[in-house]
Amino acid sequence: MVRTTAVVTELSGAPGENVLATSAKASVNIRLLTGDTIESATAHVRRAVSDDNVEIEIRHASNPSPVSPWRGEPWRRIAGAVVSTLGTDVVPTPYVQLGASDSRWFTAISEHVYRFTPFHLTRAERDTLHSHNERIRVEVWLRGIGFYRALIEAS
Repeated sequence: MVRTTAVVTELSGAPGENVLATSAKASVNIRLLTGDTIESATAHVRRAVSDDNVEIEIRHASNPSPVSPWRGEPWRRIAGAVVSTLGTDVVPTPYVQLGASDSRWFTAISEHVYRFTPFHLTRAERDTLHSHNERIRVEVWLRGIGFYRALIEAS
């Protein structure tokens, strides 16, 4: 939440452990912080690699979505739905999400796009996100549906 991140998610090279690689490939997942761009991240990778013989190919990219205001009626509706469905001990707090969620497609049609999930996940459940056996408890799922119902009714 404080800087652009880059994580190597795939590596490939030689076809066997006793074979010299004639080429190698690395996939790097980059999550851009608001204010950074595809171009600035690509330039950073180029400087880090520091070898003109290495090709860099951008496969899937989008610049960060704009930050939605955390004041005003749209935010008050979200905060109200949080308190009414998740409890008064849950404090709605704005933050910047670095993941490229589907919300990036909605910014073309709405100036207020909030990336929020009302599901209280355990550490074990969070560890399964985008992984094998991704799951959520039924009662947590139903509570989240209650949040969305309250938000729609407030709108």
